[in-house]
Formats: sequence, C-alpha cells, structure tokens
Amino acid sequence: MAMTSIFTSIRYLYLKVLITFSRLLINLLSSSPKPNPDYILQIPSRQSNRTIKVHVYNPLAENIGEAPSPGPAPVLINLYGSGLTIPLHGLDDPFCRFVSKNTNYIVLDVEYSLAPEFPFPNALNDVEDVLNYVESHPDQYDSEKISISGFSSGGTLALAIAASASASASTSTTHIRRAPFKSLIAFYPATNLSQDPALRKTPVGGKERSPFWTRIFRKAYIGPYDSRDPRISPAFVTDEDMARLPQYMLFVTGGVGCFCG
Repeated sequence: MAMTSIFTSIRYLYLKVLITFSRLLINLLSSSPKPNPDYILQIPSRQSNRTIKVHVYNPLAENIGEAPSPGPAPVLINLYGSGLTIPLHGLDDPFCRFVSKNTNYIVLDVEYSLAPEFPFPNALNDVEDVLNYVESHPDQYDSEKISISGFSSGGTLALAIAASASASASTSTTHIRRAPFKSLIAFYPATNLSQDPALRKTPVGGKERSPFWTRIFRKAYIGPYDSRDPRISPAFVTDEDMARLPQYMLFVTGGVGCFCG
C-alpha cells in the first residue's frame, strides 16, 4: 500500500513538472487571452471552499435602455480548448461575443478544472455544477433551451457530459439526467483518448502537434481510469445512449464538417 502511494506521488510530480514547463513555454511563445465578458460569475463547486469562474456574455447587456425580453433566456454553456491541462480560459471570447451579439442566448464560458491538479472527473463535475446552477435559476435561464459547445478538448468534454447525462447508473458517477441539452456544437473534438496520438492526422492548414505532449496531457487527465470510459472517450458511447444525445448536433472538423439532427 505504501509503495503504491509512493509511486502515485512520484507519477504526479513527474507529470506536474512536465505540464508546468509546458504552461510556461506556451506563455512565453504566445500572448495570453484578453477576454471582455459582460460580467463574471463565481458558481459554487461541489468541492468545499471552491467556486467555478464563468465569463458571462449577455445580449441584454449590449442593449441597455431597451426593454428586456420577457421570461428566462436560452443559454449556451461553452468549454474552451485546454488540452485538459493548459489554462487558456478566455480564448473563445470572440466566439462567445458573436453568439451573444447575434442571438438572444446568454453565453456562459466556463473555467473548468485542469489536470494534473484536478484530474478526471473534476472537469466534468464542474460542467455539471454549472448545469445545476442554470437549472436552479429558472427565472434567468430557460431550462428547455440549454445548449453546449466546446473547442478541441472542450468539445470532448461537451460530448462527454452530454453522453454521461444519458448514461446508466452503472457507468456514471455523476448525477443522472435525461437529455438536458437541446443542441450541441463540437469544434474538432478528440472522441477517442485511448487511441495513440501518433495516429492522428494533422488538420487541413493546421500545425502538427507532438504526440509526446498529448500523451502527457492525457495521462495527467485520465489517471487510473479506463480511457475507453465514454465520459473520457465519447466514441465508446453505446448506440442506446447515442439515441439520447441532443436532437441537434453540429461537428466541425479540420477537414469536413457535418450536421446531425
């Protein structure tokens, strides 16, 4: 038992050092996101003494002086691309602003937990906590019009939470739900995290990414869990659960986009 604990600690430190280095390198080579939300929410987490930061893009905030729309508003929950480890919350600011400006949707851009500090299933739990918050405020949000979107690993999480929302009690540790999302948009999500990253094809016009770093990110996120768990790799969702996913789904890939509805 002691040896297992020692091995786990060493493994965590190894992954922590590598990912910290990766974070520093990304900060040096690229500029940090500079989002401009209308306001910020701190949503209670199921973890004690912790909240989940959410950037809010509210179309009514852009029309001050006009009469607000009657009743609760539809809402889009957005999940940014992080490799499940890199803190880039705010990167999707242009997308969130575009949706808010051109629709009547309130957009909630979620800063979910990252590995290795918070491995699976912490990120999914955060998204579910945000969903709980939305559903518990029917005066503000229309529970019949909740959509979810995500970029890259955020797209993976969006698919995973939609799939786990339809999963049976024997395969899900989260609270059981039945199709809480009206629609889903996933931009180039990774659907099979059990597959060797070296087998991936570089997206059209994209840059090749190191399989080494992808393996490190996935190890930090997945930990001791089975990488074929549909909450981790949505490609393994059963046909029965697929039928319970949102009625409207849009997948945008690096080569070919498809609409499913």
